[in-house]
Amino acid sequence: MYPVELRTLATHTVAARNDLSIDAVEADATERMAIRLHHLDIPVLSTAGLLAYDAESRLVVYTATNVTDQYAGRSGSESRQLSTL
Repeated sequence: MYPVELRTLATHTVAARNDLSIDAVEADATERMAIRLHHLDIPVLSTAGLLAYDAESRLVVYTATNVTDQYAGRSGSESRQLSTL
């Protein structure tokens, strides 16, 4: 996975939540979402192991490969074995 800048993630999140094009998202909406992501959403997702966040560079990276397996405590090989049953 590739890192995404926090501001880019915030812009895309606002656009998706409001059914807007990226170009239609206002700067203040992006800023509010970036603050929310930085202080609320990203720490929760990072603690859950779903992403990694570097607060200094403000880069977010998706790290979970299979959320279901992660919450079930299974490894990738166990998941493949279960899917062949």
